[in-house]
Amino acid sequence: MAGGESRRMGQPKGLLNYHGMSQVHYLFNMAQSMQLQAFVSCREEQRLLFADLPVLTDHPDFAGHGPISGLLTAFRAFEGNWLLLGCDYPNLNPEAIKSLLNANKDTCDVVCFKHPESGIAEPLIALYGHSAGNQLMDFFKNGNDSLSRFITKSNTCFMDAPIALVLKSADTPAERDTILARKNE
Repeated sequence: MAGGESRRMGQPKGLLNYHGMSQVHYLFNMAQSMQLQAFVSCREEQRLLFADLPVLTDHPDFAGHGPISGLLTAFRAFEGNWLLLGCDYPNLNPEAIKSLLNANKDTCDVVCFKHPESGIAEPLIALYGHSAGNQLMDFFKNGNDSLSRFITKSNTCFMDAPIALVLKSADTPAERDTILARKNE
């Protein structure tokens, strides 16, 4: 998920470099190393920013509604399960992703991390099962566009993140600088 407007950051968060490459490339490579077919989700006007990667631009029926736009577009384009990885989580690592992928998905429509201290769920690092696609579409058609609200109303299995740091997003230059400083310690 790299389609945000990045108003607070002042530049596209997917292009920030935390790992020797852009965050989008880091997440894309991570997904591919796990044998997952990966796409970059973004707005149509951002397509050229990620021209070297397979891109799914927001379908016009869903555009302009934040992350739900990208997920609905993905469900419309391909049937199956969708693993959402938000580009604003620079501490996301393969172990965290593997724990989501290995969760018991048979009993849930969505598998999602929650912060181990605050208990707040993170819908942008989550596995949305095929069964969630139609539910998400109905949710959207009823005037809702919050993935956070969707996961609280769905059959969601919540998992504690392996470490709280995995769920730390970088939404401002100060948060980015703090994360980079920790990496350099």
